[in-house]
Amino acid sequence: MTRLTSALRTLFKAPFVTTIAAVSLALGIGANTAIFALFNQMLLRPLPVQSPDKLVNLTAPSPKPVVLSHAYWVARFGADESVLNRSIIANGRPMTIVGVAPKGFSSTTLGSNPEIRCALTS
Repeated sequence: MTRLTSALRTLFKAPFVTTIAAVSLALGIGANTAIFALFNQMLLRPLPVQSPDKLVNLTAPSPKPVVLSHAYWVARFGADESVLNRSIIANGRPMTIVGVAPKGFSSTTLGSNPEIRCALTS
């Protein structure tokens, strides 16, 4: 108990140093928490799909294959299941619909939620 009393007495003798130490600890803990939350969201959590390990980036020649977002498929095509292999024009280019993303899937990139996902060009 005497050590605790001595430690508290020392802290109260130098309130400026005590305040700086407390603020430094608070900022360090806050920054660490924010960085971990971002790291967890981007890299550690699995994507909200059935088999995230089977996702691939598409590469193909023209016309490009595209995957529609679920919301766009419902809004633009009325959830018509016969849209597969249909051609659409996006950004002035012909593209072929090869799939529809599951409801609730936003993207593999944090902060990005495209309505049409195009294949990468090689």
